[in-house]
Amino acid sequence: MKTIGRIILLLLVVGAVAFGVWYFTMGRQVELVARGGGTDGSLQWAYALALPQAKSTLALDALLVEGEADHVFQDGRLAANVGEWRLSFSSFTANGRVIVTVNHLGTVTAGTSTPSGVIHAVGSPPGIFPNSNVIFASTVGRGTVGTRSVVNPVKLAYDSVAGAHLWLITYNVNGSNETHKVRWDNVWLSVN
Repeated sequence: MKTIGRIILLLLVVGAVAFGVWYFTMGRQVELVARGGGTDGSLQWAYALALPQAKSTLALDALLVEGEADHVFQDGRLAANVGEWRLSFSSFTANGRVIVTVNHLGTVTAGTSTPSGVIHAVGSPPGIFPNSNVIFASTVGRGTVGTRSVVNPVKLAYDSVAGAHLWLITYNVNGSNETHKVRWDNVWLSVN
């Protein structure tokens, strides 16, 4: 009986420790801290940091084909204390694709190269596109009036129906979500 009691006690202790770790690390919402003025945390900032890594991993003709970010504020920039941009680059020369991640501190990491598939480069010429803070500003005054917060992730991806890259920016406004579509060149299209 003592052995069964010890096993039960051990399981309770392990369960309590596991719950404590979960609660204090993963179970809590992180309060986002806004950045000061400037462009740090924006797509252009992340792109400038990620491009050399993409060229090193793939080839010198690495092109941005998609972008996605978590923990973005309404100004189109990452929070100062958390978040990351995940930028997908493709190369015709290497026939490859790699995701380069830039976190809120500017730390850059690259994933493993995979086959590129169809390549639709962002920008015209490729690599020239409005910054995320300009894109987010184009949604101001559109859609439902009320207090907004960004629902993450935000995405910039090629849309075959539109024939162009579109930003999908979802806001929670007064308890309901609405998604704004903005073309890569800062033409606001619609809200759903």
